[in-house]
Amino acid sequence: MRKKTQISLRIEWIETIATLATSLQLGVINAVIAYLTDGTVTKIDNIDAAEMFMSIKNDIDARAEQRRRKAAERRAKKAPVPGYIPEKAPENLDERVAANGLVGWVVSCHSFKDFRRFDKPLLAELALQVCDWWREHPSEELPSQQKIRAEINARFGKVADELAGSTYVTREKWLAHMAPYARKRG
Repeated sequence: MRKKTQISLRIEWIETIATLATSLQLGVINAVIAYLTDGTVTKIDNIDAAEMFMSIKNDIDARAEQRRRKAAERRAKKAPVPGYIPEKAPENLDERVAANGLVGWVVSCHSFKDFRRFDKPLLAELALQVCDWWREHPSEELPSQQKIRAEINARFGKVADELAGSTYVTREKWLAHMAPYARKRG
């Protein structure tokens, strides 16, 4: 928290200094520069001031972007394997399906070619997982029926094709297939 506050304060100072540099208030600029650089730089020319401060701001922004990217990578490592479901089926599965209209639609469309290979309870759990992912990523577009159908097919279709064979994929088959991946992550 402290680093974020320091960085945001420094960016605000830098933007203020750039404004002061364009209005040629050099006394204030030199005092702030001495403070920001811990006394290593005490005077600058007014021509270079705005340019120098904007380069400092861009450098801080680049470092912040790198930190955001690393944080996203750490979150991705901790994320569950797509398609991972707990050993025991949730007790409130019917309630959760009823509360989520899109998942209810998915389960009611069990006869669609894409969904036919899944057992209904397994399909409901996987659809809930996709909807939960969408809720955690609000920057993504809101899911529609077509989008959730495509997302389920993209995430789980290949594995379902391999597991289904001549029948459909049950929860037990799915758990057995995902077990090695879950152990690696755990």
